Amino acid sequence: SPLVPAFMPIACRIEPGGAARRGVLGWARRSWADVRRIEDVPVGVLLSPYARRHWLDASRGLTLPMPRPRRAELAALVRECWSAHER
Repeated sequence: SPLVPAFMPIACRIEPGGAARRGVLGWARRSWADVRRIEDVPVGVLLSPYARRHWLDASRGLTLPMPRPRRAELAALVRECWSAHER
């Protein structure tokens, strides 16, 4: 069971109100108001509810996996949507 996420397809969605990731158990959503920091991680980007690195990032944050060839482009799009919400 710990390897299931490696074999299951994951869909991500970026919307004006926030971001969402569909996994094995359904959709996990985060509104932009709940995101305090976006950090690059090896598989994509982490949307964290904490302004600085926190030990709960792994469980409270939302990781959006991205394909390596388009990772920079997609991460920039996520940051753009987040910063547009902050204004």
